[in-house]
Amino acid sequence: MLKRFSFFLKISLCTVLVACGGGFYFHYLNGEYYYGQGRYEEAIHSYLLALKENDKDAKVYNNLGLSFYAIDDFEGAVYALEKAIEIDSSYVDAYHNLALVYLDLEKSDSAISLCQQALTIDSLMLKNYSMLSYAYIEGKRYSSAHDILKKGIALGLNQYNESILDKRFFQRKIIAGDLAELYYYLGIVYSSSERPKEAIVAFESAGSYDASWSTPLIYKGLEYEKLNKYDQAVQAYLDALGISPKDPIALNNLGHAYEMNGNYQKAIKVYKQAIAADHNFTLPVRNLGQLYFERGDKSEALKYYRRAAELGDEVAKDFLQKLEEK
Repeated sequence: MLKRFSFFLKISLCTVLVACGGGFYFHYLNGEYYYGQGRYEEAIHSYLLALKENDKDAKVYNNLGLSFYAIDDFEGAVYALEKAIEIDSSYVDAYHNLALVYLDLEKSDSAISLCQQALTIDSLMLKNYSMLSYAYIEGKRYSSAHDILKKGIALGLNQYNESILDKRFFQRKIIAGDLAELYYYLGIVYSSSERPKEAIVAFESAGSYDASWSTPLIYKGLEYEKLNKYDQAVQAYLDALGISPKDPIALNNLGHAYEMNGNYQKAIKVYKQAIAADHNFTLPVRNLGQLYFERGDKSEALKYYRRAAELGDEVAKDFLQKLEEK
């Protein structure tokens, strides 16, 4: 699933202020800078110093929570994000971020409740609809996700049309991104409900509002594969790779579509490209082993099955164990 955290960095400003004096903003901006650099422990330290100067700032607690989350300190993340909400009960970003933590903790009911509260706070914010739908999807409540997505899309289309009439280009671009996300989640709902044709339409709609986003195209390809339409699946994956040329998932799926279409040499080539793109991604390694095995090249098959097993692929381990038992 897609996760987009509400945490924006002002790195150029931070770089200047890091060299300046102390105080709340000095520590806060240092925290932003360190977070942007992936130096989460230092970010946490800076945010804690900022809170010593002012412990009533919801934004600092929100960013502290994200920093704890980044190092898988879920207890710290929950504490900090709950403090952010306690200080500012209208701070929607904190509700979203706490919901994401709860989803990682497999507490979908708590996440849904938080997203419902966020929607109550601001029923015109499209992100509230996509976040609530995401929580519903993670809780496998697809009907509820479908209903909230339909409401969000209707609202988003009205906002988008108004932005065109008012010639608000920047606002229109933001709304388009939100609509893309809503349609993407609608596609996920249809896919999970075994409605591939409707899922394809939804993923295409997502792409029409954000042509720079490759993920809906990958999912579109998967839906075509469900329908055994491998030529269309190949094209969807190629379109995705036109946006993200080294995406290992798109490459692996393209290899599978080629394989199912009988283009074995192309499949082998693309599986190898997927492996090169991400050496720890086991699926193309195992898929390549399976393809070689089915084509009668047991030497190459075993090489890739063993490599997949070394990477922790359980299916490859089971295959090798059964092979040894024969």
